[in-house]
Amino acid sequence: MVRCAFSMVEIMIVVLILAIAASMVVPMFGDNDIARLRAAGRLLAADLDYVQIESITHSDDPRVLVLDQTNNRYHIAAQSDPNTPITHPIDQSPYLVEFGSGRAQQMAGVTISAFDLDGDDELSFGAYGQPDQSDPATITLGIGDSTLVLTIDQVTGATAIGNVQP
Repeated sequence: MVRCAFSMVEIMIVVLILAIAASMVVPMFGDNDIARLRAAGRLLAADLDYVQIESITHSDDPRVLVLDQTNNRYHIAAQSDPNTPITHPIDQSPYLVEFGSGRAQQMAGVTISAFDLDGDDELSFGAYGQPDQSDPATITLGIGDSTLVLTIDQVTGATAIGNVQP
């Protein structure tokens, strides 16, 4: 009579493989708020780079990023008409970003917590890509109790994304 069964070594190997797989999958189901906050920071940094490039390209009418903390959104506009968003080059809609809707839909819950743009709500760049700031500009995004600060260098206009703070 032949008995078919698994040996203890085979069972341990299967358990080890499942443990390794679980250790790789579990972080993906971790804190989605932090992932949304980081994604919002990357989106804002990319849009700041776009504003800078557009300002160099359109040196006769540089571009400006206008923050609207009350409505939790921002838009990109021409400096000559900062209240009217320019047209987004891909979807031909107004270049308006509101966390939780449109192209920022996956970032629901992220807010513009604070900003320091030399006393106003606009960040513009000159014909050579230099920001209109005398000090580094900061924009703070938040979700729940966590915050993320983006710092825009006052000389180069480069955007640095900080670490998420609990």
